[in-house]
Amino acid sequence: VEVSATPPTLTIKVMRGKAEETIGVTVPATARISQGKAAKTLTDIKVGDRVWLKYDQMKDRKEADQIRILKSASQTAKPKTS
Repeated sequence: VEVSATPPTLTIKVMRGKAEETIGVTVPATARISQGKAAKTLTDIKVGDRVWLKYDQMKDRKEADQIRILKSASQTAKPKTS
């Protein structure tokens, strides 16, 4: 997350089939960021967070429209029982 960039950007790793790809997405002030039902800001996204995002492909960039901060894999893992 580069909040100080103009415009702010979010760099994420995505899976395209079996290949991992890194993409950068600009985040305008109009982008909606949430976690569950709570509204969040770009600074709430930390390295390693899992996110879902919807973006628009512009001529020269990708621009985020919606970003959802998801539970991390460790938060969604079921506890082991013996």
